Amino acid sequence: MTHQSTIALASAALLAASTATAYADDFAPPPYRGGPLSVQAEWDFSTPFTSVDIFPEFFNAVGGSGTLFDGFMTKAELSSTSDWRWVPGDGDGGITPTDPGGGVLAFKVQNWIDLEIEKLLRIQVTHQGAPPNIIGMTGFFGTQESDGVFLDGEFVDDQRFYEDWSIRPNPWWEIIEVSVPFGTVLDQVVIDTISIPAPGVAPLFALAVAVPSLRRRRGAGSST
Repeated sequence: MTHQSTIALASAALLAASTATAYADDFAPPPYRGGPLSVQAEWDFSTPFTSVDIFPEFFNAVGGSGTLFDGFMTKAELSSTSDWRWVPGDGDGGITPTDPGGGVLAFKVQNWIDLEIEKLLRIQVTHQGAPPNIIGMTGFFGTQESDGVFLDGEFVDDQRFYEDWSIRPNPWWEIIEVSVPFGTVLDQVVIDTISIPAPGVAPLFALAVAVPSLRRRRGAGSST
């Protein structure tokens, strides 16, 4: 089987397996979205904010063998309302730091309390200006905590990128810190998480990783 055929089959399998629909700047939904023990949160920053807490415009938690942690609501927490301002952005709103040193948002996401050993996360960011940076990720389970580990990522173009992370053991909730440079407008952040292993999830994630790897190998082969 040729590389082209393999890529086509893998892409078709991912499309058939994922029931999620991409909306607006939700440009790279993970294949595990909508699976058991998954969570999706979307911040569009479509309206001016009035407090340090910005709640997602969309939040969906799919049940399974766990209980959704209810210690707090999923939200993005600003360092200070005086350090940020809302702007029209690309037409649907955005926020930008007013401090010349930039600003940091702490995205706090509630998850499932379960017996799975790992949490997979995908963070999609749409922006105008210099790209924001995901500077840290910490998972909390009971009274303990664990740092996230970067797995992979891609700059789709000069306004969009995503990153895949992992946290072990599976946290009940996590904080994802995003640093936004001065002059950059943050248009949208979409965060997906899932506890694994779960039925059918591990093969899908392996396939999702394999597709870009096949493309890289094919590109390397064609240049020689």
